[in-house]
Amino acid sequence: MKTNISLIRRIVRLHDELLEEAAKELSSRNDKFIRFGLTTSAIVHGVVGLINKFNTEYPDIEIQLVPDMDHTSVMNKEVDISLVPYEPKESELTVLPIGQCFTLLVASPAYLAKRGEPKIITDLNDQGHTLLLKRKPFYPEAEDLVYGNLIYDFYTGQLRKLKDNKEGAFGKKGAGKVTTKFVGDQNGYISALSGEGIAVDLPLSFIKRDLMGGSLVPVLKGWKRKPWSRNLVVHKENSHWEELHTFARWFQLHERIDSHQRWNEMYQSPEFTLPVIAVERVLLNG
Repeated sequence: MKTNISLIRRIVRLHDELLEEAAKELSSRNDKFIRFGLTTSAIVHGVVGLINKFNTEYPDIEIQLVPDMDHTSVMNKEVDISLVPYEPKESELTVLPIGQCFTLLVASPAYLAKRGEPKIITDLNDQGHTLLLKRKPFYPEAEDLVYGNLIYDFYTGQLRKLKDNKEGAFGKKGAGKVTTKFVGDQNGYISALSGEGIAVDLPLSFIKRDLMGGSLVPVLKGWKRKPWSRNLVVHKENSHWEELHTFARWFQLHERIDSHQRWNEMYQSPEFTLPVIAVERVLLNG
């Protein structure tokens, strides 16, 4: 019995010490200092401007940008909030949707001069073009290209038509084969500029200056990879952190508006996109 009492006292003492340490940790945390995790490309296309705007409205809340972080970084408490290009499914996370992302197919004039410019989508396979595809952990990798109700699988060269949410193949299957090169954010951008292939995943605002200056040009205007979603993620353990949720809701609203304006300004421009012109007729009769 004495042994049990001694053990119980020891457990109670350890419990009190743990509570004391937890209280110290909570009291030492600066609730007005928030670590914001971003992908490498996200830092350079608009986010910094929004952070500066937030700081003018909430000067007492400090935001520290941390590159190359994802939802696991939030779970591991390396950052307090993260902007990710996919939707995490972990139950301990709160996901705040920002919206969908759209891209253009782009290449350098040097690449097109060397390899030829594809005129219709099946030229990607028939002419044996190289596609630069982004591959990162958790990122939804592209396997096909879309425009309206047309879907083109560049691995098989098969064109399909989506009607009433059902896909049906039509037209001739591409006779050749594309080459795929997997890249990250920065080296994908450099690879496109240096003429190594047609980039599929580069964010529009990331390449706006290059498009306007002509160092990158649209290819197969109107075609794009399937859109993907961007989301903010925070840990549910921080549900009572007022400053964090003030920032999260503010950024969610303003990035939705800002990203739509960035996308709309460029993607809707006839300089960069065109309607599909007789694509089905060419393929069906070709």
